[in-house]
Amino acid sequence: MQITTTSGDVVGEDVGSGVNRFSGIRFGELEHRARFGRAVPPASPERAQDRRPRPAVFPQMPSRLGLVMGRDIEQHPHEEDAFLINVWAPDGAEHLPVLVFVHGGAFLSGAGTARWYDGRRLAALGMIVVTVNYRLGIFGHLVTGTPDEDGNRPLTDLLLALRWVSDNIASFGGDPESVTLSGQSAGATYTQILSVMPSAKGLFRRVCLMSAAYPRLPRQKEAAALGEKATSALPDGPRISSVAEMLSAQALTLQTPALGRISFGFTPVRSAPVPDWWFDADTYAARAHVSEVLVTHTEDEVGAFFFASPLHTEVSREDAHAVARGLGRDDLVDAALTPYEKLVQAVSWSTFVRPATETVHSLRRRGIRAQRLVFDERSLLTGVGSGHCLDLPFLFGERSAWTDAPMLRGIDDDHFDAIGQIWRRAIASFVLTGISPGST
Repeated sequence: MQITTTSGDVVGEDVGSGVNRFSGIRFGELEHRARFGRAVPPASPERAQDRRPRPAVFPQMPSRLGLVMGRDIEQHPHEEDAFLINVWAPDGAEHLPVLVFVHGGAFLSGAGTARWYDGRRLAALGMIVVTVNYRLGIFGHLVTGTPDEDGNRPLTDLLLALRWVSDNIASFGGDPESVTLSGQSAGATYTQILSVMPSAKGLFRRVCLMSAAYPRLPRQKEAAALGEKATSALPDGPRISSVAEMLSAQALTLQTPALGRISFGFTPVRSAPVPDWWFDADTYAARAHVSEVLVTHTEDEVGAFFFASPLHTEVSREDAHAVARGLGRDDLVDAALTPYEKLVQAVSWSTFVRPATETVHSLRRRGIRAQRLVFDERSLLTGVGSGHCLDLPFLFGERSAWTDAPMLRGIDDDHFDAIGQIWRRAIASFVLTGISPGST
C-alpha cells in the first residue's frame, strides 16, 4: 500500500486485525549535520522512509527503567537523524480520530519507533495511531550559548511532527480536526507545554497526560551551567564530538537523588517556549488551548524507580515517616504498611497523584472537561507494585514486544489480554468520543 505525503511516497504493510502500518516515515532531517539546529527542516522526498525492521532511534544511554521495562529498544539503530514517525491505519479508514503518542524516558531515552509502542490494537478500535521520535538528553536540551538557543529542541521537533500530521493524516484516513495528543511521563510534560504554546494551537483538540511528573525545570542561566559542566569534558566541543563522547559527557550531569526523590539530568528549560510559571495548575488551566484533558497515573508510580535500590530493604521506619510528613502525608505514619510501602505511597502521591488531581480540578473550574483515571494492576516483581510504565504494555497490547520486561513476569497471557482490553478501551473512548458529561 503506497501513500503520497509531503515527505514523499511511503509504503505500508498489512499487520493483521485489518490494520496497515507505515513505519519510519521521515518528518524532518538534520541539515548539514547541524546537531544543535533549533528547528530542523521538513524531510526531503528523497529520504521518505526508514523501512528497516527496526527503524532508528535517537542516541541514548540505557534507561534506568530497563530493570522493569526490558532492553528491547537497545536493539534499534541509534542515529542522530532519527526524525521518524510511525502510522497505523485501519483498512478503508475515512475521517477517523487520530491519536499522536509522545513517548517518555526522563527526557533522556525512549523512541516512538520502539517496538513497545505498536499501535495495531489501538488502531483496530477505530482510530489512526501515530508515534514519534524527538531528540533526547544532551542532544535535545543542551544550552550551547548560541544567541537564539533556548535549549528546547524536542519541542520544535514535536511541533514539526504535529504539522506533518496536520498536513498528511487525511491521506491515511484520519481527521486532522480530531487529533488527541497523548504523552507519557516526560512525554506528558512535553504534551502539556505544547498545549499552552500558541504555535501549537489548532494542531490537536484533546490531550491525554499519562503519568506526568513535574521536575523542577531550570532557567536559562542554570541550564547553561549544567551544559558547561557536561561539555567541559569534551576537548573537541559539543558540535563535533562523537555520539559516544556526548553521552559520556551527559552522564556527568546525572545526580544521586536525595531520599524519596527522582533525579533528572537534561530537561526542558524555562525559556521560550516553556513559560516561566511552569508548573502551576491554575495558570495551566487558564492558558490551555484544548477542549478536553484526560489525566492518568498508576497506583504506585515510584515503585518502578525504587524497587531495585537499597530503599527496598534498608529504608528505616523513621526515615520513611520523615519523608511522608515532609510531603504532607502524615496519614501514612500510622498506616499498617512497611517503611518501603509508606515511602512509595508518599512519593508517588507528591510527584504524580497530587499534581494530577490539582490539574483536573483546575481545568474543571475553567470549564474544560477533565477526568482522572488510575491504573492499578500490579506487577509480580517484588517492590514494583503498580509502578511507572506498567500501564504501557497493557495499553498497546503487543506482548511479543515486551518479552524481556521483568515487570510482566508471571502475568499469564489471558490475564494480560483481559486487563489490556479494559485499559485500551478506556483510553480509546477518550480519543473517539471525549469525556462524557458528568464523568468523574
